[in-house]
Amino acid sequence: DSKSVILDGTIEEFLNVASDAKILHMATHACLDTENPDFSRIYFNNDSLTNRDLELKEIPADMVVLSACETGFGKIIKGEGSMSLSKGFFHAGAKSTVVSLWSVDDCTTSEIMSLFYQNLVAGHTKDESLCKAKLSYLENANPERVHPYFWAGFVVIGDTEPLWTDSS
Repeated sequence: DSKSVILDGTIEEFLNVASDAKILHMATHACLDTENPDFSRIYFNNDSLTNRDLELKEIPADMVVLSACETGFGKIIKGEGSMSLSKGFFHAGAKSTVVSLWSVDDCTTSEIMSLFYQNLVAGHTKDESLCKAKLSYLENANPERVHPYFWAGFVVIGDTEPLWTDSS
C-alpha cells in the first residue's frame, strides 16, 4: 500500500512527510559548500536545509533521491568518504541515497528517473535499477545526447537492496 505526496516546497511539509516515507524523491536545487560541507544545502522554495540541519532530523527512509545538481559531490575525507549532501541524510537515518556527481540536465534526468522507478517496481536492486535505466536511455537517446554528461551523473550510495519484491 503506497502513496505519493507532492509538496509545495516548504521545509515543514517536507519534515512532516520525511519521518514516515519509504522513498523521498526531491527534484530541486542544491548548493555545495566546498569550504565547509556542513553548510551544503538543499532548497525548498525560499528556504533551505543544510547538512548540519539534516543531521538533527529523523529521516529513516529506505531511499532518498536527490535529483539536483552536485548532490553526491564533495570533499573526500579519509574514513568518512565524500562530504556531500548524502552525509546529512545518512546521519538522519536514510538507508541509501541516489545522488548526482555534477550539474545534470533536467530533461535527461527526468527520463532516467522515470526508467529507474520502473526498474525498482519490477523488483530490481537500486543499483541495478539505475544501471538498467541508463542503458535503456542510451538505447533510445538522440545521438547528440549520448555523451556521459547526459546519463552517467547519478549513483547509488548505501544499501542497494530492492525496495519491493514479488511478495510485497
